[in-house]
Amino acid sequence: MITILLAASILAPSAADYFPLVPGTKWHYEEHVGKGVTIHLDEVLEPVDVGGHPATPIASSLNGHVYDTVYYRVVDDTVMLVAYDAKKPLELPVPILKVGDGRIRWEHVGETQLANEPAALSMKCESAPKGEREVLGRRVPVIELKVDASVGGSDMTGIRNRQTAIYAKGIGLVELKGEGTVGPRTTKFERKLVKFEPGGAS
Repeated sequence: MITILLAASILAPSAADYFPLVPGTKWHYEEHVGKGVTIHLDEVLEPVDVGGHPATPIASSLNGHVYDTVYYRVVDDTVMLVAYDAKKPLELPVPILKVGDGRIRWEHVGETQLANEPAALSMKCESAPKGEREVLGRRVPVIELKVDASVGGSDMTGIRNRQTAIYAKGIGLVELKGEGTVGPRTTKFERKLVKFEPGGAS
């Protein structure tokens, strides 16, 4: 029985496999928002202390300028967003991705950041394995994540965000499609991985 349980734990998918937080890892994304196209770089930095526990920052940049840094922590089968500022951890970490053998559904009510200010967050999420897909020339297992989130108030300033993302084993986010709605206006967006540089020892 112990051998069977050990084998099952070894074969079970890990959240870290689909959201690698190895310092030096870089993702280059082509992003489409409306009619605009830009190339963004996400880079994993060295872990830091956030609320008394290690967390790993990912810095996002455009044209060499870092415009956002978000702090993450992997807890068992879940990737948690723990802070937008290392000195101000979220009271309730946000479970942004869960990984398992089958479909997983979860909800979260807490806080996020909007225009550099705290904002209410409500999420309904679902993840599920989707077999294999060719990513940058090789076939890898993937997980599909669907998120329906509301940020801010329910008036004209609140944001409704619906998106579908694909995460690949050993790589991370490879594709994101969705739309954001503010009042009567809806904007579609898409992000696609065009280059991946794994971190770690060279």
